[in-house]
Amino acid sequence: MHLSSLFCLVATAAAAPFVRLGALRDMEKDCLGVNSSGFESLNSNGDVLDPTEPPKSLYKYIRRLSVPSSKGVLPYYSQGNLSTGGSYKMAVIMFHGATRNGFAYFCTAVNTIRGNQRWRQEDVLVVAPNFAYNHDWLVAVEGRNVSKDLYWVSGLLDYRTGSRSSRHFADNSSNPVPVSSFAVIDQMVALLNNTRLFPNLKMISLVGHSAGAQVVQRYALSTHYLPPMEIKNASEVMPGEITIRPELDIRFVVANPSSWAYLDERRWAYDCKNTTKSCDQGELAVPSQVEARHETDEPDGEFFTVLPNGQGVTGDDGSPMIPYHTVNPKGKFFCYDPDYNKWHYGVGSGFDNDTHAYLAAVNITRQVQLYPFRNVWYLTGSLDKCTPAMPWYNQSGVTNPSNDVGINFTDACDFHHIDTRCPAMLEGPWRSYREVHYLAYLYKFYGFKVHNVIMLTVDQDMNLVPNSGHDGTMIYNSSEGKAAVYTPVYQSEVFSYDDDNDNDDAQPDDAR
Repeated sequence: MHLSSLFCLVATAAAAPFVRLGALRDMEKDCLGVNSSGFESLNSNGDVLDPTEPPKSLYKYIRRLSVPSSKGVLPYYSQGNLSTGGSYKMAVIMFHGATRNGFAYFCTAVNTIRGNQRWRQEDVLVVAPNFAYNHDWLVAVEGRNVSKDLYWVSGLLDYRTGSRSSRHFADNSSNPVPVSSFAVIDQMVALLNNTRLFPNLKMISLVGHSAGAQVVQRYALSTHYLPPMEIKNASEVMPGEITIRPELDIRFVVANPSSWAYLDERRWAYDCKNTTKSCDQGELAVPSQVEARHETDEPDGEFFTVLPNGQGVTGDDGSPMIPYHTVNPKGKFFCYDPDYNKWHYGVGSGFDNDTHAYLAAVNITRQVQLYPFRNVWYLTGSLDKCTPAMPWYNQSGVTNPSNDVGINFTDACDFHHIDTRCPAMLEGPWRSYREVHYLAYLYKFYGFKVHNVIMLTVDQDMNLVPNSGHDGTMIYNSSEGKAAVYTPVYQSEVFSYDDDNDNDDAQPDDAR
């Protein structure tokens, strides 16, 4: 079965219901010029301030969530309040990207409400959690002397992987009970699942783009919540698992993450040609060191291309990065890393009782078995193909080493700091390839159709300039994006087994 048959489910509906515009218009006004595509706060002199600081019009949407498993609170943006509830019928939890600018993603979600074709605007609650670092505005300035704000430590294993928060609060006092970012999400879902607080709630969409999509995909795989209606009696509930009311539709919407959590040791063996500027469809196999084509001398294992003058792409400090080198031109795999299958790239190991206590508390084999029952939708921009690891994507024409080639390179193909570490490269060369191939992988892994993927050519659908495929605002403001976020699907429709499905011939449809 060809994977093109899996590219399905762009939901449609009748004409949009009547909408009272007052409250929505106020939020849209407060969000004017602010979205996940980029916003920089300016002072009165026009100087750029901290990109994690919102404009003053959004200060009034700052909330803080008490996390019972910790002594701290998590900042979030919302027009409502999770702790006091409301008559909302649908909730969108929108996760920020790597810039940790939750306010911008709050506004992205606000701007999707109009024309969503399903819910009245007053029925939609928007929640945008902020998993800050200690120097971010929300915790370092706004909340330093006000509350016990939780924050995370910058690094490969941060909030995106479900790791615990820092052992200090934002006010520098000791945090004796650090908490997983995934446990915080559990708390949000628990409040929304509480019929005393939200008696009318019918649907929760957990939505992420880029780094936020990494959060959503890994949370969908590891959450302690059981899929609604899949547990028939209490004896089926394992220790540590949490049930949810069966009539509540919980949706996971994943768009353009930089990497994925694979479920076994296999990865994609693919080959790329500079002459055709393309990569083949590849095949699934278990990587080995002897079959690796390239190595890198970078201490963090990242792979970068080489500019025409021989200089590596510059880092943030302007110094050239060391390009990778070929060690086996005939190798099947782009590279090899002995830790490629550790969490968060895989589920082989890495679930310690400190950094990832949330993961250590679950049976990962059972989580893998439950994953097909999750209501997961995948969105990808078909032009999200840029990566510094492919030489042909540098079209800046920079030949003078004194220039800031890092900026020119980014502008040339807009790679948005895609993960080019070896474990990520084993999942594919760029984001859209990785996403399509992950769906093909799930089909091969389970042996039947799992979840849904929607391909978007956002530059045509949304009249964008070329090469703007990595754009959460445009993804979620498209009709397909809104359908993925807002259209209810009964839990009984999430999983269906097709006896005619044959996984032997499953291949990605687009491998360019």
